[in-house]
This record gives sequence, C-alpha cells and structure tokens, in this order.
Amino acid sequence: MLHDALILVVPPQGNMTAMSSLEIARITGKNHADLMRDIRNTLEQAEIGLSKFASSYWNAQNKEQPCNLLPRRECDLVVSGYSVKYRLAIIDRWHELEAKQAVPEITAALRAPSTLRSLLLENVEKVLALENTVSELAPKAAAPVVPKRLRRRLLNFQ
Repeated sequence: MLHDALILVVPPQGNMTAMSSLEIARITGKNHADLMRDIRNTLEQAEIGLSKFASSYWNAQNKEQPCNLLPRRECDLVVSGYSVKYRLAIIDRWHELEAKQAVPEITAALRAPSTLRSLLLENVEKVLALENTVSELAPKAAAPVVPKRLRRRLLNFQ
C-alpha cells in the first residue's frame, strides 16, 4: 500500500478534473505498480497517448516516482476490467469530485454582477406579482364568514 502523505508534482492542466493513479490504487486496493501497468496496457490498446497523463509524486523516501492523472473517460476505461465492487468505488469517487467541481462554478456565476442583477430582477418581479395578488384577495379575506344556514335565512328574509 502507498503512504498517505504523497505529494503530486504536476497538477492536472487547466480545469481538468482528474484522479491520480495513486488514488485509484488506494480505492481499489491494487498495487500501484500493477495499476500503472494496467493503465499503460489499456491506453495502448485504445491507442490513447499515455504521455499527456504522466505525472509524478514524492514517495516516503523522498524519491520522485511516476504516476498518472486520469480524467474520467480514461479512468473509466482502465477500471472497466476490474470487479464491480472496485468500479462502484471509483464511480462514487468521481461523483464526489464532480460535485466539488460544480460548487465553485455556481459560486463564480453568483459573483458576476450581471447574474446577480438578473436574479434580483426576477425575484422583484415575483414579489410584485405576489403583492398584487394579495391586494386583490384582501377584500375577500376581510369579508365576514357567514355559515350556510344563516346565509339562507338572510337571503329568504329579504
């Protein structure tokens, strides 16, 4: 098993969400060297270049070691040959990663003045519509409630 205090040297490029081969090995319980072989073989068979996923980390002996940072598609491809239990664990982890990535996008959108302005205007329109409805219904709500029997008597009395 790998030591938990491993540091990735090369982070994923741009906005790409990736899972390291170290994390995949930890989740699946596989030996990292065996997993690296699986990644190499799988990507080779799929004719996908391995070099764009290459990265490295510092091990417990302070030696730089190779690892891979795989985006979802390539990760799914590699673990598709693993047991259902391991595939499920990887799928669950991807859901966590994608949920974390979605939150900053929403937060960033809310920081944009144009987004805030349109949301504010939308809510102001809703409030005005509700106030209009309340003012239309207010006289009906203020009218006394007369039971049916009494209403009939009053209607017959006139």
